Amino acid sequence: MLFVLGLALILYFRRINLLAIPNKQVSRRLLQGELNAQQDLDAIHDNWKIDSAQALKDVEDAQKALDDLRNSDTTLKLAWETVVESQKAVADAERTYNITLSTASQADIDAAHAQVLLAERALDKAKDKYEPYANKPDDNLTKARLQASLSAAQAAYDAAVRNYNAMIGTGSDLDKDVAKAQLDTAQAQLDDAMREWERAKNGPSEGEIALAEAELASAQSRWEILKEGPDPVDVTLAQEELTRAKANLELAKQSQAEIDLVAPMDGTILSIDANGGEYVNNAAIMTLADLRHPFLRVYLDETDMDKVAVGYEADVTFDAIPDQTFTGKVISVNPSLVTVSNVKTIEAIVQLDVNSFAKPMILPIGLNASVDIIGGRADKVVLVPVEAVRVISPGEYGVFVMENGEPKLRIVEVGLMDFTSAEIISGLKAGDIVTTGIVKTSTESKDDVKDDIIKTGK
Repeated sequence: MLFVLGLALILYFRRINLLAIPNKQVSRRLLQGELNAQQDLDAIHDNWKIDSAQALKDVEDAQKALDDLRNSDTTLKLAWETVVESQKAVADAERTYNITLSTASQADIDAAHAQVLLAERALDKAKDKYEPYANKPDDNLTKARLQASLSAAQAAYDAAVRNYNAMIGTGSDLDKDVAKAQLDTAQAQLDDAMREWERAKNGPSEGEIALAEAELASAQSRWEILKEGPDPVDVTLAQEELTRAKANLELAKQSQAEIDLVAPMDGTILSIDANGGEYVNNAAIMTLADLRHPFLRVYLDETDMDKVAVGYEADVTFDAIPDQTFTGKVISVNPSLVTVSNVKTIEAIVQLDVNSFAKPMILPIGLNASVDIIGGRADKVVLVPVEAVRVISPGEYGVFVMENGEPKLRIVEVGLMDFTSAEIISGLKAGDIVTTGIVKTSTESKDDVKDDIIKTGK
């Protein structure tokens, strides 16, 4: 006895109001609370790393500034280098600005125009020479030479036009404004560099040195505090906040688990036995099944206990689909006997191979079927009827083989065996004639006795 089922779960709940479930915002807020508390604690350490690194840099910068003040030669050299760079920047900016304000002389413009005309004439000649060879093969040497000349003439003409356009044009208003702004900036930077140079020539004042020493002392003091680690008070407060947030989170999770209706697996809802607004008390309200992985619940006689085990293959034929054979595998065997129709049976679960039947195909839950549990397979082997096998002793077998018309006992090794046939591993070969022994038959009023002789085969 067997029938199809999906992996189905019937969901039970204690007394709840299906429409009186609190909003999940409480849990979400506490989840965020835990996150924020952890972030606060992490932020203290992260900020300490940043602050301590900055404090160490401040000490180094302050020390360098003080050293530069005390080392007047170095300061003077750097100040003069800045002046020289600023003067060069001003000269470059002036040159750019002047270009936007002026145009070329008429003589230069006439010369450039003449170059355009000459280049244009040369380009026309090159085109005329190349035209007769335009359709010649690419490996034609004359075509290649004329094509190179044409490219050179085109490049010369383009260059002459660009030069002529540059001479007859002036900078746009935008170009003039940009160049003027760059010149003003470069001049301001030069003025600053000259003032710094004048100050460096006279050396630092006592006030500047005192200020630099005070800034160095302040930076060193801050570094001494930060290098020992974050403030213990801040760490303790943040740790306590994190502990409280975790405790609240666990309470929220416990409360939410009691009110959330969560599917324990992917599946299809088969039935809902409650309506919104109703109260349920230890009753099934929903049936969920996994219809994508069909199973069979198989019941066998307890005498067949040795013929089923986890991993055995199965061939299944459904009463509603008699012309199609499905395949599957035993995935569990109930260790206890199950009573079915007042009979003790072995219960096993067979999972069908979804690749063994056409798609799409729906197997409704409850279909009846017959199943063959396959404990082993033997293909292309020597088979004999089980009646031909003689038990010599436990684990030792023999078969009577016909030799020259007489039965001769031959010891054989037996493999798989079912109700009708036995696999012969060794001792026989295909084509040997075996006898099943003496069989008594009755014909009308007198008895006949004969040997049942059978030819072995694969």
